[in-house]
Amino acid sequence: MPALNLASTYYWRVDEVNDAETPSVWPGDLWSFSTQEYLVVDDFESYTNDSPKRVFQAWIDGAGFSADDFFPQGNTGNGSGSLVGCDPTLGPIMETKAVHGGTKSMPMTYDNTTATYSETTRTFESPQNWALHGIKGLTLWFYGDPNNTAQQMYVKINGTKVLYDGTAENLKLASWQVWQIDLTGLNVGSVRTLSIGFDRVNGTGGAGQVFIDDIRLSRPSTSGSTGISILVPNVDFKQLYKPGSDTIPADLCGTWTPGVALKVPMDSGTAT
Repeated sequence: MPALNLASTYYWRVDEVNDAETPSVWPGDLWSFSTQEYLVVDDFESYTNDSPKRVFQAWIDGAGFSADDFFPQGNTGNGSGSLVGCDPTLGPIMETKAVHGGTKSMPMTYDNTTATYSETTRTFESPQNWALHGIKGLTLWFYGDPNNTAQQMYVKINGTKVLYDGTAENLKLASWQVWQIDLTGLNVGSVRTLSIGFDRVNGTGGAGQVFIDDIRLSRPSTSGSTGISILVPNVDFKQLYKPGSDTIPADLCGTWTPGVALKVPMDSGTAT
């Protein structure tokens, strides 16, 4: 059984079979469950003012960070014009008022007046496979400011740059906007790094600040569904699954032993 797709409804039915009887098959009830709509890459809720959970220790910016007990070598940064987070000695390191979801978003300041670009990069502890579960897109929410200078926003996935396809003037809008990034044709089977950045526009540098939130993996909505029919010889399926319980009589990722119900945790995210 392949990995289940996001934002999908799956149906299954267990039929009782007895070749000694006529009819030999007694159809069971039809059951279904829905999978979550998206996977979270980063919702920025886990970052705090204290090391080793400071946002700029995960999302490396132009300045880097100093050494401490958790990071004896520190990090010299990438030399770009970016800064992420706020000074933890002055208050919350994360933005807590302009948020898209949850209670936090990531402040990102860009300054291309001296540097030629501004970029922050997160390196994942282990490679992420973004080619599973029918994933087709990466979504990112951003919030601008009327005082921002328009620059070319982009992301890099394993170093492959994808330019923002909206107008650069959107960086001046003080509202949450979603950027839906098509992953079709990109090599996303082993993602190690994700970058967010800003380039100069026509050679002209500028500065500003945006808030970043809710980076997610998703798939296009679909009206299709997947059905599973299981024939169980001489077994009363009604004893295997009782309405209202949280057990499913089939392990959709492997083999199933008749008569043994498998407890399957359901994700708490929104499902269709």
